[in-house]
Order: sequence, then C-alpha cells, then structure tokens
Amino acid sequence: MEGEERKGEKEQGGTEEERVMKRRVQGNCKTEWFDRDNPSGSGDYEDLVNLRKEYLDQICSNPTACEVETTSGISILSTGDNISDCSISAGFSCVNKEQEDESCEDYKIRFTCPESFCNCQTQWFDRDDPSGKGDYEDLVNL
Repeated sequence: MEGEERKGEKEQGGTEEERVMKRRVQGNCKTEWFDRDNPSGSGDYEDLVNLRKEYLDQICSNPTACEVETTSGISILSTGDNISDCSISAGFSCVNKEQEDESCEDYKIRFTCPESFCNCQTQWFDRDDPSGKGDYEDLVNL
C-alpha cells in the first residue's frame, strides 16, 4: 500500500511544492498532464468531474483552455480519432465504437488556469526590526 501511495504521488507530479514550481517554471499557469483513464473498455475518458476527484486541488475551478495529446506526445489532430468532447467545462472523451478501428489512442489532458492559481506567494511578513544584532524574519518565528 505504501508503495502504491508513493507511486500515486510520483504520477501526480510529486509533492505540492514540486507541482507549484513546475507550474511557475512553465511561464504561464498550466496544470500537470493528467491521464486518469486508458482506452480499454468503451473509450478514453479524461473528464473533468473525475479528474477533480482524483487530483484534488490540482485543477483550477475556472480553466481558460485545455490541451490534449496522446500519452506519447502526439497531437490530437494527428491521430485521426473522432473526438466526442474536448472542452474546458467537461474535459475530454474518445469513444472506441466511434473510431474506424474501434479503438482510441491513450490521451492525456492539461488545463490553462488564471495566474492566481499558480501564484503561491504569501503576504509580506515583518516580525522584527533591524536592532540589536540584525533583522530576523526567520520562518520558525513567523
């Protein structure tokens, strides 16, 4: 069980600090890539309702855009799959029976969010004044 939890943490992008740093480094506010479903069964469903349940607090409440590609990085437009839904309100779905070969590719999705979602700065703190030996704004005493 413990190994599964670590695996899940790694698949979800590591610790909260690592996820926030990755979002900020990308230059604009994007979530990690999510791949919660495989195309076995009736299709590949990267739907927003289930993504929010599985990846708590990792998707903003009001995405402004979404991107979809295969898990190997191929553009959705290059696959030839007939896509049932791809939107910021519902997420993504590909239904196997709607495909010529009756099989969807395995897809992943990520969302673009308002900058406030990626902004992890705190308020300014000033608990000490520069007197005595210096000005100490150490985390332990905040």
